[in-house]
Amino acid sequence: MTEILIASAAASNYEGMDALVGEDGRVYLGRSENYCPGDGEAPAFYDNSDNSLQLISDNIKMFHFLYGEGWPVSQRQMRRERCFTKADYIEFASLRDGVLSHYRPIREVTFAGRPFVPPKAYEPGGNAPMELEASLFTDPATKNSADLAIYAANAWNSGWGYVWGTFGQVLTPELLQYKISQYPEGVGDEANFIRSHWLNRRTTDCVGLIKGYGWLNTETMEIQYGSNGMPDVGADGMYYNAGRKGSIETMPDTPGLAVWKSGHIGVYIGSGEVIEAMDTRYGVVKTKLQGRGWSHWLEVPGIKYD
Repeated sequence: MTEILIASAAASNYEGMDALVGEDGRVYLGRSENYCPGDGEAPAFYDNSDNSLQLISDNIKMFHFLYGEGWPVSQRQMRRERCFTKADYIEFASLRDGVLSHYRPIREVTFAGRPFVPPKAYEPGGNAPMELEASLFTDPATKNSADLAIYAANAWNSGWGYVWGTFGQVLTPELLQYKISQYPEGVGDEANFIRSHWLNRRTTDCVGLIKGYGWLNTETMEIQYGSNGMPDVGADGMYYNAGRKGSIETMPDTPGLAVWKSGHIGVYIGSGEVIEAMDTRYGVVKTKLQGRGWSHWLEVPGIKYD
């Protein structure tokens, strides 16, 4: 049977694909050009003569994860309102890391403007001393992948916070006020939370975690903006500037590689783990490489890799 009857359809978050619910109640992903909407007399159907229809799930709720920009409330609130369960979130995380990873995403599902986070997908940072010490590094005289991983892990152990536009400085009241004026939406909208959680602690944003290591003077242990040939670029700029990179499934098991998806970047530290400055509300956290939607890996420009 090449014509599959379709009950619901929407333009999906994956390039060239539609999210579909069959008459059988199952969720599918199919090529947009193969979907034929009904006209009031003839029912909607999918032309599966090329066997391109991909079964996604028997769980109808997965349909809603496949299209649109998401929801204006948090994941927790959606669970409280019984729209989704923890099992739904776990299933979507598994799908995103599995069958959905074969399709190119064009937008990301968000909750209250924040990326989807699988349940128990991150470990919050600790409360180790904030001091940066040259003795942490294997070779303080060079900028190398092993020490980038060590630097990132230390940021996590030290409980660094997240503030857009920072790169490892201690967040003084003066610096916070400057960042509020610089980013009235990205920082100003979260000012109360930042003051109560991150003030007088080291903070960074996602790419700032990498740039801070690149700009660190290991003689003075001060982060000197724009130094050591490390360019001031965003997460996407760092990826596009990389000379060596690849799709995530080809990634070598090398601590100090960066992992990337559009608009976000983290540092791989080995053993299937990543350190990332996740968001204002999370700070610097440790996550699993799998299940976070990373699409590519890269060697960070200016960092030595063996």
